[in-house]
Amino acid sequence: MPDQRISDSEPVRLPRWAGPLAVEGLVLVLATVLGVLLWPDSTPHPDRVTTLVQACDLSAFGAAQVDFTIRNDDVVEHNYEVLLRVSHGTTPLGTNLSYGNFVKPAQTITVHALVPVTGDTADAVCAAKATVHDTEVGHRHS
Repeated sequence: MPDQRISDSEPVRLPRWAGPLAVEGLVLVLATVLGVLLWPDSTPHPDRVTTLVQACDLSAFGAAQVDFTIRNDDVVEHNYEVLLRVSHGTTPLGTNLSYGNFVKPAQTITVHALVPVTGDTADAVCAAKATVHDTEVGHRHS
């Protein structure tokens, strides 16, 4: 009976289909991993809001006219409560609340509000901070 041992010099031969199958499997695994990592986040994040003061008119006695924008960077519609503050350094001169309602995802709205102020408004600055206020508010206008 002849010796059936494989010598060290003989290469192991795989079927012709094994190479392409291994490459296809690797591509499938890579595509799945990338698909999971790059999938857009569709869960709501109410804290994704940007508020910017566009104008702070302090020329009227006793009031500041504040124009600001609210941008909803979330994936769902929100109502926002905005705390407006006029201050000189660390000294508060006035505060007020304003609202931006029915702000759709990726939408930016402009809001105008008055803030009652007391004291010297020279060199005063206006600031706005929005938080989600998703309660029943008014009605929609068509």
